[in-house]
Amino acid sequence: MRVLIVEDEPYLAEAIRDGLRLAAIAADIAGDGNTALELLDLNSYDIVVLDRDIPGPSGDEIAKFIVGSGSGMPILMLTAADRLICNRMMFSPRFTKPE
Repeated sequence: MRVLIVEDEPYLAEAIRDGLRLAAIAADIAGDGNTALELLDLNSYDIVVLDRDIPGPSGDEIAKFIVGSGSGMPILMLTAADRLICNRMMFSPRFTKPE
């Protein structure tokens, strides 16, 4: 399994990656939307862990790109946004960041 982590907070991105490595799961990190798009173009991923609020194209735009590609790749949205916004964007599952 290979995971793309799109998160602009390095400590959080590395913590997620380190946890996945403990389960023998390969993970790449993109700290912004442009890097995420480049990695999605270069590599095949099984799932994306995606922060909504990132520099460059937003997490919402990255999600729309993935859905529009027809790949069926699952997206796990990592966000500080409230449930109503996430439901409106149809992101499920989602994990809310602590404030």
